[in-house]
Amino acid sequence: MKEIKLNVNNNFNGKNIKEKLAQIENKNLNEFKCRLFFKGQEIQDQHKLFYHNLENNSKLQVIFNKLNS
Repeated sequence: MKEIKLNVNNNFNGKNIKEKLAQIENKNLNEFKCRLFFKGQEIQDQHKLFYHNLENNSKLQVIFNKLNS
């Protein structure tokens, strides 16, 4: 497990975060599925971060799974 710090704002949505993380981790989202969780609740691609009441220094759990070829 590692920690990655991102500067984002509450107008970002789940898809924006996934794209940033995939770029940092050199993962192609056509090859990997990315899931984001905050306090046990999955962040959907279309949901803006303010929907989940994220605050400064909030921590998200990120899971990358390789898609079947």
